[in-house]
Amino acid sequence: MVTTIISGLPDERISGMGPLSFGFKYHFQDSKGISHPSLGAIVRVFPSWGSGDFATHHVTGDVRLAADWDFAPKLSLNPNIGIGRFEDDRGRTFTAALVAVTLNYLPTKKLNPFIDMGIQSPERTAGKASVIFDAGIAYILGHNIQLDASAGTGAHGAAPPQPFISARISYRIGLARQTTRP
Repeated sequence: MVTTIISGLPDERISGMGPLSFGFKYHFQDSKGISHPSLGAIVRVFPSWGSGDFATHHVTGDVRLAADWDFAPKLSLNPNIGIGRFEDDRGRTFTAALVAVTLNYLPTKKLNPFIDMGIQSPERTAGKASVIFDAGIAYILGHNIQLDASAGTGAHGAAPPQPFISARISYRIGLARQTTRP
């Protein structure tokens, strides 16, 4: 559920449920030391769904190439680059370039505080780029379940998000099985 308070209009609130996303990450290259990060692809799809002003009329999504570079014993840098198809506030679709980078601190195998920065260009049809920053923490409950929470804000653009909080649950399903040969 999302509630937005429009500044300058004290009694104007917009509430609704935004589309859920479904995604997967495919890891195709393991890390081979500090000079050779691991690589994977991330694909997300947002079905046409939602309520109120947050409902969408088109299926949208994005595709990214993501790296994981362990450059120090407890630090990792995770850059990614991609392309997305999104819907603006008038229901028109547009294509945008995506760039993000996350710095992770790994004090334990289960706890993962992070800071993150993302750029989307354009942020809406015929718009300019937007930049957001957030920080949070991820916690691995088990081999296949991760919880994470973050808080952030838009830093640049005509319509970047106002201060926000988010929470997610990620569940890994084992579609590909590894086999060992003697």
